[in-house]
Formats: sequence, structure tokens, C-alpha cells
Amino acid sequence: WKDHMFIGRVFGVYLSELLIDAVDELLISTHSDTNIKSLTPPTPAISLEYYRHLRTLEEADQQFFYHSDAHFSKMSMLESLGDGNLTAFVRGDAFCHTALLPSTARYRGLTNDSSIDALHHFGGYYTGYDLGVPMTDLTKSDPNKTDTDILLSYDPRERQEGVCPDGTIIDTDYKDWFTIERGGGWQSITLPNEAERNAHRKNKNVKREGMIILCTKVGGPIIFPDKNMIQKSIRAGKLDIRIDGEIAVSARCVSENCFILAKRNGSVLWGPGVATNGTKGQYKIDFKLNSRFDRIYLSSIIII
Repeated sequence: WKDHMFIGRVFGVYLSELLIDAVDELLISTHSDTNIKSLTPPTPAISLEYYRHLRTLEEADQQFFYHSDAHFSKMSMLESLGDGNLTAFVRGDAFCHTALLPSTARYRGLTNDSSIDALHHFGGYYTGYDLGVPMTDLTKSDPNKTDTDILLSYDPRERQEGVCPDGTIIDTDYKDWFTIERGGGWQSITLPNEAERNAHRKNKNVKREGMIILCTKVGGPIIFPDKNMIQKSIRAGKLDIRIDGEIAVSARCVSENCFILAKRNGSVLWGPGVATNGTKGQYKIDFKLNSRFDRIYLSSIIII
């Protein structure tokens, strides 16, 4: 996390310098100075009209980027997307529902759909957010268990190792996960949830291609099942997955531990998403693990 923080601050300095340069150019445009020579016409003075003009240029540039073709020299894993889907995959409006920390979404109560902010401490630490269910409390296999939600889970030993004897937090990087329990009924999640949709109002009614990607848990102090378990479990009939009621028949590898779900006809596009209330842009994802001895551990669920 320190490496990420350092890189983030370098980016911040770079963006600040760009902002300062932009302001300098606008200031020059508001003052007549015969000593200033430029190869380009003078920049219009600061005004609401010019701001709208810049926003129009920015939006046009974004649309040009989104609709431009994506090219990769090495794309062996992405070949599983099928013809015509690569550009949508790398240019689409991606949404990530993750259990990993640090995460602003978890600290703001978006992941658990509560919208309750955690308490921020000096140094970038947070307390008072939803930890989820400790792995020691995960239920045993129950064939009579009714339908439920997937479980946000964590390893208590990680939290103990990240705190000094005096209570000082020295770590914020935790590999938490979502647990799909063995046996019983369907376990469901609707994404984005309402808190996530409200936090991203600009894209609240975004038109999605409907690519659903599941990323398995990796790392941490404990050993988890094979990262390819999603593929193997679907193939063996041990794991059923439904997207808005339609069965996923396979999971194709798109990165080391992430898999995109495919329909019976081979397509990886699940449409705009209607969930259960007809709201476009939301997807109801159901899991059913037909095994008494296995669990599935997901770090993130990505929708494009």
C-alpha cells in the first residue's frame, strides 16, 4: 500500500502542474501584454461560455476514445472474449465491486449498501466500517439452507498482525473476499447496489454491454482453493451461476485469476441488465454451489 500511495502522490503532483499551467494560460488571456508572443491565437477569457466549450471538447474526446479500436500485441488471454468484444472490454464503463482493502467504496458504506461513512484517522486509516463475517464463523454445509446473500468475509489473523500492542494500526492492505457457501439454496447479489448507483449518479443509467467477470481471491496468510476453481466447478456441475435468471455455462480466463462468464450460445454479453425491478444497468447474480466440501472465494466482481 505504501507503493500505491507513493505512485498516487506522484500522479497528484503531475496533475497539479497541469492545472497550474492551465490557469497560467487563462490568466495570460485576461491581460493584454504586448510582450507576450504566441504561435496560437489567444485563449478566450475565463467565462461560463468558455467553460462549456471546454466541456464539449472533453466529452467529444472521451467519445472518440471509447469508440476507437483497441490494439494489443499480446492478447492470448483476451481471445476468449470473442470477435468484436475486445474494444468494449477495454473501453467500456467498468464497475468493480470489491472486497479488497483499502477501498473508498467500503469505507463509504457502498459495498454493503449502507451508505454509512467510516471514521477517518490521520495517516489514511479507517475504523468503523463493515468488516464482514470472520472466516471462523462461516457456516457449515447445510443442505436445507434457504436462499441468502453472498458473504463479505475476512481473516481475523490479518487484522491482528496489522495492529500494534497499543492499538496503533500499521496496515490497511487486507485481502478480504466474498464467500459463496457450500450446499443449500441460491446466494445472490444485485450489482451495482443502490448505494453504489447513487454514488455514481453520472453513470446511473449507463448502457452496459453486460460482461460479468469474477475474480478469485489470491494472496493473504492462508491458503485458498485453486484460483481456477470457478472454471472447474462449472465444468464439473458443482457450481451454478445465473445472470438475471439466465444460466452461465462456462467461465473463460481473461487474466491470471479473473474469469468472464459466457452464455449457452457462447456470447459473453448479458445485455443492459434489468435485475429484478426492471432497472437497466443492474444485474442480479445468483450462485449455487452443489458440493458439500467446497467454497468459492471471490475478491471482486466486475461489470462492463
